[in-house]
Amino acid sequence: MCKRQAVYKIRAFIAILAVSFLTAIPSAVLGTNFGISNDLNGLWATTTKDTADAPVIVYQEGNEIRMMCTFDYQGKKVTWHSSGTITGNIVKTRFHITTNTKPGDWEADGTHDLTLSPDGRHLAGIGKSQSGFSYTIQFKRIK
Repeated sequence: MCKRQAVYKIRAFIAILAVSFLTAIPSAVLGTNFGISNDLNGLWATTTKDTADAPVIVYQEGNEIRMMCTFDYQGKKVTWHSSGTITGNIVKTRFHITTNTKPGDWEADGTHDLTLSPDGRHLAGIGKSQSGFSYTIQFKRIK
C-alpha cells in the first residue's frame, strides 16, 4: 500500500469514528443537535388547562414552522394560527387569533416561545400577548 492510500484510509476511518460518535450521543446530552431541526410535522394537541386537547396542526418546512388550532372556549369557536422558526429544540412563533372568533378580552396577536422535549413529544413554554400578558402553554404530539 502506498503512502497516499494509507492517508486516505486513515482519514476515512477518522470520519467514520466522528460520525459514529456524534450520532451515538443523544441531543438531550449535548443540548443541541448541531443546527439540524427536529421534525415537528403532524397532529399535536394543547395540554394547557383552558384549551386542553385542542387539535393543533403543525407544518414544518426546513426551519420554518406553521401552526393552526381551533377549539371551543366558553361556547365559542376560537381559531389561531402562527408562524416562526425552530432552531435545535427552540420554537419561536408569532400567533394571530382570527378576529371573528377571538374572545372579547383576548388580544389577537402575540408570541409563543417553546422548548421541545428531548423525546420530541412535548412542547412547553410561554405565550405572550402584545401588551405583555404572559401565560404557560403546552402541547403534546398525537401523531
